[in-house]
Order: sequence, then structure tokens, then C-alpha cells
Amino acid sequence: MPHENGALFFYAILMNTKKLLSLVAILGIAAAVHSQGNVKFGAKAGLNVATFSGTFLSGTTVTPKVGIHAGLFAEIPFGKSKFSFVPELLVSRQGIDQEMNQVTLDGSIIVSERETQDLKLTYLNVPMMFRYYVIKNWG
Repeated sequence: MPHENGALFFYAILMNTKKLLSLVAILGIAAAVHSQGNVKFGAKAGLNVATFSGTFLSGTTVTPKVGIHAGLFAEIPFGKSKFSFVPELLVSRQGIDQEMNQVTLDGSIIVSERETQDLKLTYLNVPMMFRYYVIKNWG
């Protein structure tokens, strides 16, 4: 019954993640109420370079891809302290170009040719960070 154990493991991780996200959301709402309207909203965008690591077939070449990430954020200060809570919602485009040897059997002849694959992944990231200002109102 390995599938049942694996399913239980992932179910436990999912439940813990939901509890953590709920706690962070409650803290964020409490901070927003306490901040008395000083919440700042914004947008951000940038470039990223992504690649994969691991074991590939012999003769495989992996080239990193340049992608974009973009999204929205809010900065919710904790009263008059130097701390603030910064939840974000980002879309990130990542991937690789992969070139490998493709070996096929055509009748009694072995044919080897290079095959290129373009792997594109789109992620939805939800970072929830805390910011501390070393010098008040700097940044």
C-alpha cells in the first residue's frame, strides 16, 4: 500500500500549508487594521534566468532560458514600528532549451540525430515576507 502512505504524506503537507497560509492571512489582516490606512500597493516586474540541474542523458545540452516575472504587492506596516508585512502575487515564466541525441531504429539501421526541446513553465508565486527598516522611512 505505498500509494496510501504517499497520499497521506501529501495530504498532511497540504493541510499544514493551508494552516500556515491562514495564519499569515490573519496576521496580515490584523496588521492592515492596526496600520490605520497606511497600506501601500504596487506592481513589480523583472527578468529571471532559470535552468534545471540533475542527471541528464549522455550528450544532452541544457541551456538556461530568460523569462519574466511580474505581479502585485502590498506593504502593510505594523503600527509605528520598523516592521511591515509584504504579501505578493507574482507570475514567473521559466524554462530551458534542451538539445539531445535521439537514437531510433529504422529497420536494421540505427539513426542518430539531434533533437531540440523548448520547455516553458509558468509559476504562480505567493511570497509572504516581513520587511524591517534599519533606518526608518528608508527604502
